[in-house]
Amino acid sequence: MVNFSVKMIPFVSANPSVFALIVLIVVFGAIIFPLYKGRRMSSRLVWILVVSGIVIYFMQALFYFGYFVDDAFISLRYAESLAGGYGLNFNRDGSAPVEGYSNFLWVVMEVPAFLVGLEPVIYVKVMGVVLGIVGLLLVYRLGLVMSGDERVGLLSMWMVALVPMYGLWSVGGLETVLYMVLGVLVVVMWMGGGSGWLLGLVMLLVSLARNEGLAYFLIWVVMVIVGGRGRLRRGEIICGLVFIVGYIGYEVWRVIYFGDILPNTFYAKVRFGWGVMVGKVFSKASFYYYISPLMILAVGNFLGGERDRRWVWLGVVALSMGFLSGLAYREWMPGWRYSLPMVPFLVVLAVNVIVRVYDKSEMRYGVALVVIFVMFMHLLVGNVFITEARSDYRYNYRNYFYIVNWFKTHGCNAKSLALEEMGLIPFYTKISKVYDINDVGLIRDKDIDTSSNKFILDFDADYLILRFDGPPPDGRIITYIRQPINEEREFINKYRLKEVVKNLPVWFYIYERKD
Repeated sequence: MVNFSVKMIPFVSANPSVFALIVLIVVFGAIIFPLYKGRRMSSRLVWILVVSGIVIYFMQALFYFGYFVDDAFISLRYAESLAGGYGLNFNRDGSAPVEGYSNFLWVVMEVPAFLVGLEPVIYVKVMGVVLGIVGLLLVYRLGLVMSGDERVGLLSMWMVALVPMYGLWSVGGLETVLYMVLGVLVVVMWMGGGSGWLLGLVMLLVSLARNEGLAYFLIWVVMVIVGGRGRLRRGEIICGLVFIVGYIGYEVWRVIYFGDILPNTFYAKVRFGWGVMVGKVFSKASFYYYISPLMILAVGNFLGGERDRRWVWLGVVALSMGFLSGLAYREWMPGWRYSLPMVPFLVVLAVNVIVRVYDKSEMRYGVALVVIFVMFMHLLVGNVFITEARSDYRYNYRNYFYIVNWFKTHGCNAKSLALEEMGLIPFYTKISKVYDINDVGLIRDKDIDTSSNKFILDFDADYLILRFDGPPPDGRIITYIRQPINEEREFINKYRLKEVVKNLPVWFYIYERKD
């Protein structure tokens, strides 16, 4: 392994023994929860269960602490540029900015790491874990507000804590948990009868955390109009005005700064067509299986008897989050990042049915214990779906670090670089001008014609990195548009091969411009 010149960080290795402690806590919970059939828990026991739920979550986050997705370095580079006085621009050569992120609030929250000199990866992970704990407390609060029953809040909190993907994306480097936490906070405020400027501000923040967060405001508008039969209270008017003024202000700034009302990520990731949509559905097949028990139980809130309208709205929120995840690009990252935000709402819906049925039925304690234990273990066993996230990101991206080290020792005078990987390599090389030749094209003008290799050559970058999944057949490096670029005369005249990084599974070819 090459001795990288970039700063290495000691991470906790994924140790399966942590699950021994989690299983012991699960057994404790399965024994305790059924004991309180139709009666309240003592405040001391509530605190013990809250802390136990946080421990479950923390152990799973610790298990995946070494994971860090490459895309997270895109946000970090934007944050570093902003902290360094270059504005919200991926590049630092004075060129027009491109909105290659979809998490404005997350980028802004990363800026302090660069202003005060903290290690950015550790800073992001710690911030994610803190947000994850806040999220669990909000899930507990949501269950309590919805049902008035401590058990619903506590069971919901435990179930979310047992979802390994929640721990994974607390340390994965992206805004997933921030978006989830703000979404749950919005719904807690709705269901608690809150309105006014604070709710408007929180709905604005969730829409800045991810672009689809706008859905929370739209659902709230429909909920208020239907619930008030067209009449708005003073607090609701203030709430709406705070959000609308803030969001319009943000959109005006976005158009002025980036020249477009929608981010570049929308054009790159939101795709339609039968083939595309079918692919999206199948990419989430394991997620549908995983949440199927929760979905089946959740339906029980709407069967028979008098229906509480608040549970209907909670179901609308859960379905809306699931629908919006289907509009995003395929779930190629581990842990169903796009689909995860619906889980807390689905859990609360399911737990309410479990508690209600248990209280009203003749179900014996032993049966209830088994049911709860099985549900807990089903959620915990979800770890089998994210085995690829168990290794240290430094190992996963060893080729990337090799390239960073190569540029620090050979290409330090490079002014521009064209490549597909827009994350770790641009972040650590600090090259001021980076051209995006990825098929998604997050950091690229959406109007550039990418139907041939010509756009890659037109960038005229000082260095060009091409990749292939293993040794290229017959030496032909075929780009994602299925054209062998290294055989084109213009390419041969413009570039010479400087280095081949042969660490499998991906081979990288570093080319230097001849002139």
